[in-house]
Amino acid sequence: MREKKLLYVTPHLSTGGMPQYLLKQIETFKDDYDIKVVEVSNHSPTYVVQKNAIKALGIDIVTLPEDKSVLVQMIKSMNIEHSYDIVHFTEIPEHYLSHEILDEIFDNEGRHYDIVVSTHGSGTNPDRIKYHPDRYVLVSEWSRQRFEHLGIDTKVWEYPIYDYSPKYITEQKRLGLDPDYKHVLMVGLFTEGKNQGEIFDVARELTDKKIKFHFVGNQAGNFKNYWEPIMKDKPDNCVIWGERADVDSFYQACDLFYFSSKLELNPLSIKEALSWNLPILMRRLDTYLDTYDDNELVTYIDNNCDKTKELLLENLDLKERKDYKYDNVSIVLTYPNTDFRKMLLNNCLQSIDTHIILSSHYPIEPETQEMADITLYDKNNPLLYAKDYEKYNVGYSRWYIDDQGNKKIEKFKFEHSYAVYTLVQNGLRYAKALGKEVVNVINYDYELDPNVLREHEKYMDEYDVLFYKYDPKLHPDYANSACTGFFTGKVDALSGFFEKFQSLDEYYTQEKGWAFFEVKVYEYFSKHSNIKVKELNFNDLMKHTKTNQEGLLEFSERHKDKVKPRN
Repeated sequence: MREKKLLYVTPHLSTGGMPQYLLKQIETFKDDYDIKVVEVSNHSPTYVVQKNAIKALGIDIVTLPEDKSVLVQMIKSMNIEHSYDIVHFTEIPEHYLSHEILDEIFDNEGRHYDIVVSTHGSGTNPDRIKYHPDRYVLVSEWSRQRFEHLGIDTKVWEYPIYDYSPKYITEQKRLGLDPDYKHVLMVGLFTEGKNQGEIFDVARELTDKKIKFHFVGNQAGNFKNYWEPIMKDKPDNCVIWGERADVDSFYQACDLFYFSSKLELNPLSIKEALSWNLPILMRRLDTYLDTYDDNELVTYIDNNCDKTKELLLENLDLKERKDYKYDNVSIVLTYPNTDFRKMLLNNCLQSIDTHIILSSHYPIEPETQEMADITLYDKNNPLLYAKDYEKYNVGYSRWYIDDQGNKKIEKFKFEHSYAVYTLVQNGLRYAKALGKEVVNVINYDYELDPNVLREHEKYMDEYDVLFYKYDPKLHPDYANSACTGFFTGKVDALSGFFEKFQSLDEYYTQEKGWAFFEVKVYEYFSKHSNIKVKELNFNDLMKHTKTNQEGLLEFSERHKDKVKPRN
């Protein structure tokens, strides 16, 4: 069976949204079609990012000479040979080709190819188009709704949003960005519609902050009347990078995407920023419909630059706020031996705004170490293995019903309470040596609400330790234990318990049967007359944190003969 052939006809391949959309379509369809591209005009020998990327895919590109009627002869010869199945104009063809040329291309008599047309402009009026194709392939639902009354087959092909994992520190180093600064990104050609001048105005008001504003996009000669005047008064905290082939590096290395544009149809840079999980400040334009209304990464702005400045500071976590009353540090406990746990750890670290001591029994990658102030790696991981359970009267198993309906009890290979205890012990010793007053102990799979640590600190005026107690009505099996994934306390108050055991043997021998970390912690502090404990409801913790289910399942499995196995 003959491979289907697709001819794209594009007005130009100079860097921009339309050529990028074409590039993404070619990447998507290159395995299904034999593709060729005709560029009607070569606007610039310099702005060729997408053109080079298309060539790198092995796609043949033909640039027409001054005489554009060559396109007619090309398509006619293909029609005679039945060699092309689809001719796809990437923009309304009468905007860049003469009626004489289009009369022949759109002539239905003897035509063996389908004609497809797209448009990338929000100002395109379908009622003024003379040459209608067999099918419109449009870039957004808003555009489709504008065309549907024509009665022509109309489809939407959206530029995709992916879910990439950014390499923040690696790409900052590659680009030479100062890690002590927050970095704000704008991607787009310098035009009045893209409105980069607004970002200059906002940046000018923030020269006292450690923020750099980065602009990726060319300053084309045909828009010189816009960008030349604003460049004469460019603030020093704005960095102009020009056209770049590595724009993905900027999405990864920056902390916020500020899209100042006032005139758009379905901008690709927003989708690219979302693909890299980059928070966005942007206008809510009619052409977007409700596409981004529920996206937690998107914050809408308007023409009030003072308000935008405040939103920008808030998103960068630089908004002026009261400092911590006490000298706080957070001890983050981790064992990042899988990619999933590494991801959870990075999310946890990014949610913490105190100094951080990272305490681990597993080697920490350099990128992750840089997200903490201090990294403690204790190679000794003191696990209690199943062969020694009986020695210490430890029961650590689960039950399940097998395929024959029999109840089976399965021992876990090891119990890690003392290993976790030593992670806290190591971090607490270091915090004390630094002269810290209050510590927050946080497991790697907790992602905190920005204000929860300040809420914890308020209790330290009256209490020594704050725990989240399990509700016995909702968690009857956990009635005498507290959540140890996240708690706060004064260094001196916590140190008594976390210096109580100096070896695995001491931990499991003293108060035999009182093994599990959650139980030991609660029993010690709830019965200690000289330590004032504040107990909050575990259900309240769920309101302030995003807790990964893996951590909760690991906790629930510690209780002998109480739970079913994980799926």
